[in-house]
Amino acid sequence: MPNTPAPDRRLAAVMFADIVGYTALMQDNESNARRVCRRFRAVLKDVLPPHAGDVVQFYGDGALVVFHSAKEAVLAAIAAQRAARNVPPVVPLRIGIHIGDVVRDESGVYGDGVNIAARVESMALPGAILLSERLKIELDNHPDIRTVRLGEYELKNVRRPIVIYAVNDEDLVVPSPGQIHGDSKASERKTVAVMPFSFVGPEDASYLADGLVQEIVNGLTSVEGLSTIARSTCLAVQSEDPDPMRIGRRLKVRNIVEGSVRGAGERVRVSVQLVNTTDGSQVWSEKYDRRLDDIFEVQDEIAQLVVNGLKLNFDLGQRDQPIIESATDNVEAYKLYLKGLHHWNTRTPESGRKAVGLLEGALELDPAFPSAECTLSQCYAYLGSCGVLPPREAYARALDHAMNAIERNPRMPEAHLALAVLKFYHLWDWRGTEASLKKAEALKLDSTEFHQVYGTYLAAIGRPEAGLPRLQRAVELDPLSVPTIYVLAALHFFCGEYERALGLYEEIVELNPAFRGAYQLKGFALTMLGRLEEALTVLEDYHARVNHPLKGLTCLTLTHHLLGHDEEAADCVRRMYQRLEDEGSVGAEVDVALVAAGLGQFDKALEHLDSVYDQRYSIACTGILWILRCPFFAEFWEYPGYKRFLERMGLDR
Repeated sequence: MPNTPAPDRRLAAVMFADIVGYTALMQDNESNARRVCRRFRAVLKDVLPPHAGDVVQFYGDGALVVFHSAKEAVLAAIAAQRAARNVPPVVPLRIGIHIGDVVRDESGVYGDGVNIAARVESMALPGAILLSERLKIELDNHPDIRTVRLGEYELKNVRRPIVIYAVNDEDLVVPSPGQIHGDSKASERKTVAVMPFSFVGPEDASYLADGLVQEIVNGLTSVEGLSTIARSTCLAVQSEDPDPMRIGRRLKVRNIVEGSVRGAGERVRVSVQLVNTTDGSQVWSEKYDRRLDDIFEVQDEIAQLVVNGLKLNFDLGQRDQPIIESATDNVEAYKLYLKGLHHWNTRTPESGRKAVGLLEGALELDPAFPSAECTLSQCYAYLGSCGVLPPREAYARALDHAMNAIERNPRMPEAHLALAVLKFYHLWDWRGTEASLKKAEALKLDSTEFHQVYGTYLAAIGRPEAGLPRLQRAVELDPLSVPTIYVLAALHFFCGEYERALGLYEEIVELNPAFRGAYQLKGFALTMLGRLEEALTVLEDYHARVNHPLKGLTCLTLTHHLLGHDEEAADCVRRMYQRLEDEGSVGAEVDVALVAAGLGQFDKALEHLDSVYDQRYSIACTGILWILRCPFFAEFWEYPGYKRFLERMGLDR
């Protein structure tokens, strides 16, 4: 009896690829379907050899390929996607890759590595490459291969949820989390909402509750595998309806943290509970009666309890380090910091000034207090952007404090984000921005602001499609944040997805009818969709809401121009230049540049853009972004002087 060869067991990168919609294509046009299938196999034959890919099996409209290297598997997949669409017939290809144990014998290849790769591939969209987290880890030393985290999904016949990533390349489709399908309950279980704590005690000590919650949220944000809903959304939802079960349904979270703080003198009493929102039951509850000196330990114990109490659901690993580390030994400095944080969270010019005074007081008591440095950087950046302080002075101070925070604690992700914000919006340092954002991400930062800044940065450098998943993640974490939805809508606009942008602007108007900017861009979306009369009505309404004869005219001018209303457009332009003469503001000059570019006055547009660039003001960065990335200005992009301006900005596309 012949000997049967022993199965060959090894660790391998497994790639599944197949043609999307092949069955329907066969039913519609069998000969065309066969051409597509032959083209698919030819693509693999061409791209696999340089990457040592071994086709184990072709099966109808798909293929199973194994590699010795995760990097080579991904590079082969990218090459396959490019080839699949560059030469007709176009192959609507989807690819999934995982690394794991595989067994190969006479009957083929099988094992968990194969099963998971097949499940990952089945989630992909045409033109996309999806990866398991295990494979993505193998790419961490290859920064040239960029990825986007899409979330955690439960896959059929796979015991534990799998974190899915998409390869982020300009030639690929990068799905949003909502476009791929898995069991959403997995992500619900890994998301927690920390609701504002109530406070009982002297009014001048109410900052304790707000500061305590903010520090707990900041700590939980850095816990890998755990998502924390943003403070602003939690505050809005709780003020409307405090019922935990309804909060859970609205925020799509299975657990919320509730609590109260009672302050008296140098003592603080904290009561906290973790609530299961499916039935309103308590997972655990604790009470702390401590001196204010012990507030750091209380914060960390609560954060640890949140993580430990959810481990059965979250499968979070053991943590050897505290979640919230003591940032100062000076209790008086910390009290001033919490007071400053309380005012900073209000986000008004007056409260920003108060926060600065308190935080500077904290640093006088403890000059090596990184949290105070970081928050002070954010405050100065805010006061500069809204014109309370001269921008150059404010940004210079913000930069100093961000650098000080990093020097005192290089592992504080929020400090790297604060530095990224300054590099992006003020210095327009694109490479520096990306470096700081990557550092914050390496330190596990997963906050609304982080993803919003990262997504906007990607749009600025010409990759709005790659920025969309970032903004979608930001909205997941802060679903009621109108400014965040507003930026998400802008990125859809830059991608030419005007219907999606329009829907989001209408959602903003429903959430907050007083948010005027949504009316202008709703009107502009209608303009881009060719619904000019509707657009004109909305934009005239927006101008009336602005209630200033010289403001709110940018999109109205362009729509009048498209409708052939030459006199009305000319009158709008005259008033915009009058505003620029009266104010001399960078915002007015950005608006004039936008209109000049839209009206075909390209030299005039470039003159104003050069002036705006010289000023490097944050609002200018936002305004210029529309000229750089909104398809309305595509004709301007072909003008020779535009390329010179891009080079001046340090952009190549």
